[in-house]
Amino acid sequence: MVALSFLGCGDGPAPTGLGVTNAWARPRSVPVGPLGVTTGTQTAVYLEIHNGDTVPHRLLGGHSEVAGFVEVHETVFDGDVARMQRLNGLDLPVGETIRMSPGGVHIMLRDLRRSLEPGDTLSLSLQFSDSPPTLVLVPVLDMGGVGG
Repeated sequence: MVALSFLGCGDGPAPTGLGVTNAWARPRSVPVGPLGVTTGTQTAVYLEIHNGDTVPHRLLGGHSEVAGFVEVHETVFDGDVARMQRLNGLDLPVGETIRMSPGGVHIMLRDLRRSLEPGDTLSLSLQFSDSPPTLVLVPVLDMGGVGG
C-alpha cells in the first residue's frame, strides 16, 4: 500500500494526534452527458486512521475537488446482496486504528466531477467533529480484483 502525505505537515503526526496511512482510491471513469454534464458516478477511498490523541474523535466526512459529496459509508449485506449505507460518522477511540477496506467501512466520493485513472492523485480533506480538517493526498490505484 502507499502511505499518504499530510500537506504542510511533513512526516510527523497531524497536530490533532490523528495519523492517516495506507490510503488509496479506486479508479472510475466518469461518463459525460449532454452539455458536458457528468452523471452520478462514485468511487471509494480506503485508508487507516490512528488516534494517537488523548481524546476520542469522530470522522464526519470530508471534501474533495473531484467529488460533489464525501461521505462515510459501510458495506452491508442482505443475504448475498451488498449495498452501501451512509454513516453519520465514525468513532475514533483513543489509541485505536480504524482500517477502512473493501467490503467494509470506507469513504465514498459521490458525484465525481472527473474520471480517476490509475496513477492520478486526489486531495481529500477529512472533517472531524472536534479537530481541524486533515488534508491528505490519495493515490488512485488499480487494485485488480479487489472487491467491495
